[in-house]
Amino acid sequence: MNNNSIFHKLRIAVIRDETPLTKTFVLEPLDGWEAVYQPGQFITLVFETGYGEKRRSYSISSANDEALSITVKKVDNGEFSRQLIYRAKVGEVLLSSGIGGFFVLPEKPDEFD
Repeated sequence: MNNNSIFHKLRIAVIRDETPLTKTFVLEPLDGWEAVYQPGQFITLVFETGYGEKRRSYSISSANDEALSITVKKVDNGEFSRQLIYRAKVGEVLLSSGIGGFFVLPEKPDEFD
């Protein structure tokens, strides 16, 4: 991974077991990045593998006035969902390419008729 990267570093601050196969990860930005998001958006995590960089997007499960969180369910053949569910630890640092998604509610719902 390139050191002049545009990636943001996120520390796993809390891991909550939701079900045996689902966990919520509370993520704390480390590099001064302010994670500003709206309901309906997602965050893309970047994983380094033996075959290069891979990216996976996860829906943000926290309200925009709460700490940034994602909730991940184990997918049987999911390379990174299994890694997060079974191996991720509090204090581990993840990389993100940022927040995206346009499927958000309008600021004034009454104008959305």
